[in-house]
Amino acid sequence: MLGITIQQYAHWKKIEQYACPNSLIWLCYKRVPNQISRKEIETMKKLMTDKTMLHWASASVWGYGVKNGMISMARTTWYHSTVNF
Repeated sequence: MLGITIQQYAHWKKIEQYACPNSLIWLCYKRVPNQISRKEIETMKKLMTDKTMLHWASASVWGYGVKNGMISMARTTWYHSTVNF
């Protein structure tokens, strides 16, 4: 009737059910766990703009953050997230 797929309707319903204004994608962290937090993004920005790490490869900066417990995301997530820096 509306010209949308079942998957699109399910996605809209999920967004409505698990809405959370603190999340970057507006979904509750507990219900939709595979997302990074604002704190992790701020940590990423801090690490990527740190003067002592400006010459480091992005993967090395990610490894440093993981090793020191600053972030807990996968390397591919790190790569996708640093595109906007």
